[in-house]
Amino acid sequence: MAFIVVLFSACSHDPNIPRFHSAQQLFEQHKYQEAHAILKDICLEAPDNSEYHDLFKLVNLKLSDNSSVKQAGSFKTAPSSAPLILQESTSLANETPTSRNDQSSRSVQGKAYVLAIGINNYQHINRLQTAAGDAQSVAQILKDLYGFIPQLVLNEKATHDGILKAMNSLRANLKPEDKLIIYYAGHGILDKETDASYWLPVDAEPQDDTNWIDTKRISDELKRISARQVLLIADSCYAGTMTRAVESGLTSGNTRTAFLRKMREKPSRILIASGGNEPVSDSGGKGHSVFTDVFLHALRNPERTEFTATELFTGHIREVVAGRAEQTPESKVIRNSGHESGDFVFDKLR
Repeated sequence: MAFIVVLFSACSHDPNIPRFHSAQQLFEQHKYQEAHAILKDICLEAPDNSEYHDLFKLVNLKLSDNSSVKQAGSFKTAPSSAPLILQESTSLANETPTSRNDQSSRSVQGKAYVLAIGINNYQHINRLQTAAGDAQSVAQILKDLYGFIPQLVLNEKATHDGILKAMNSLRANLKPEDKLIIYYAGHGILDKETDASYWLPVDAEPQDDTNWIDTKRISDELKRISARQVLLIADSCYAGTMTRAVESGLTSGNTRTAFLRKMREKPSRILIASGGNEPVSDSGGKGHSVFTDVFLHALRNPERTEFTATELFTGHIREVVAGRAEQTPESKVIRNSGHESGDFVFDKLR
């Protein structure tokens, strides 16, 4: 498959490279349906990139040889024995990403971003052991398996101003079709007199709240973000206090594609917290916190390639973490954040 390798190197500076590389691997494995779904999104984002469109045509030709394009989600396409020849007379080989209705739940999608914040080296508070490494691991797996573009804010850079500037920078560049995950691993505190909860940046002081970040401020920032899908993952003490209840919304059978499409279309602002109104563990997970260790395992081994944050939490996180530590994770809608009954949808590349 030297031809495909040349295509990849020719676009080595393109931010779509991770997904394109995954599509190449799927093509070589004769998994044309999965490659088709990825390349269709990439070609929409890069309409002038001939390399992407050439591979897209090859995939369509293989699918045409196999009679028809099956619905995304049923990835059992038999490999074709036909020779790999471009036939412009084949209607499916001439397909462009905008020429057909997408039969999966995926409409036109933008880019996926993750802002990962992790703090071990606190200046005025007890240091943590795993938070910075947890943030790096989460960003890496989202990049490798889900095509996210990572931004890391770690340790000394995770000051009060540094965290808020990173969020503002992302907000300025996000479009409605984009999606965003914000992951925070660090200290959290609850003011019992006001019932307000805070993230504690690296420069926070225990008796001076000047540099504390009120989680209400985080909610306000989320409301200003134009991206429809936003997921906040907080691995810190008292992380569950900025939420209200959310319904599960799990589905099965023939309604699943319609359900996922609806979840994508409606704005969502979901929190997955490592615990509720309680302290949480910074260790116990083989080099990670218990919560992040379970979260990483869930991302590596989902039951489907398309799934919601609520499904991930209900099926893989809540009971496992609660069974391993003295904390109970929560998944809820973030109060006053612009949520409108959607959910964050993950799309696994490989």
